[in-house]
Amino acid sequence: STLDRSSAASDVYKRQDPDDINKSFDIFFEQVGCDKETGVPTTDTLKAYRLDFVIPVLQKEGLIK
Repeated sequence: STLDRSSAASDVYKRQDPDDINKSFDIFFEQVGCDKETGVPTTDTLKAYRLDFVIPVLQKEGLIK
């Protein structure tokens, strides 16, 4: 018999706690230098990658402070 991958995947997602998923996203965003709420790179991250010129644009758009 063949494994029905779509239902198997669906079962996995049903068992995952939404709080655990959100915590995983928070950890990921922190590790890559992004704001946990917006997913936008932090000013420190932008500076580290020499992307300072993007900061005023993101500030103007209200994406960073």
